[in-house]
Amino acid sequence: MKKVIMLMLLTALSTSINAQETQLVNESASNTINKSIDVGSDYKGKTTLSIEPVWLTLNEIFMNLQFQVSNKITIGPVLAYMKDAEGIYASGFRNKYVLGGEKTERVKYGVRSNLHFSGVNRSSSYLGLIITRADNKVIDTATMEGGNNIGKGRFHEYEAGLSYGYEWKWSKISLSLGGGLVSYFGGPDAVKMTNTNGSVSQRYVDNSNYGILIDFGLGYRF
Repeated sequence: MKKVIMLMLLTALSTSINAQETQLVNESASNTINKSIDVGSDYKGKTTLSIEPVWLTLNEIFMNLQFQVSNKITIGPVLAYMKDAEGIYASGFRNKYVLGGEKTERVKYGVRSNLHFSGVNRSSSYLGLIITRADNKVIDTATMEGGNNIGKGRFHEYEAGLSYGYEWKWSKISLSLGGGLVSYFGGPDAVKMTNTNGSVSQRYVDNSNYGILIDFGLGYRF
């Protein structure tokens, strides 16, 4: 009888050890998979809606929505709207003319992705890539000819930028600060203006290929 009981105890102990080993193997495999696809225990799928206040000084609202797709990567749409800004905005520059009454209305849209080196849900340095298209409408309301001759023109351009900075994160609020370089392409050397009296004129613009990218974003995380 004692031999039977001893045999049963040894069998139970062996089964328990095998179960623990299997659990450890499964946990190790799970950790390896999570590490390889960068999905850890702090993966929360956060979404951040941010605005860049510096553009408000130029009558433009600039918004960016970032969706968390992994522990370190976010991606989302960019949308900006400019209304009644004095001058013609092209390639990051404001072009103003003598006796000119040009004003710009602009819609900018595109996509941005950020790589957060210490993780999306932690304060971290980041590397950002942004690609946008800007559709511009220019209206010239110069007071020449009694102010009745109004010129209108349209043009579009593209930009691609790379920035580096740091983003501080709290439970609901984030603050990012950084800078980088941006490349402009696809824009015109001059804007064709069609006037209400039927005449056509041109406004030459400072069409630079490169510029400075400024990141200063206030975000709400949810």
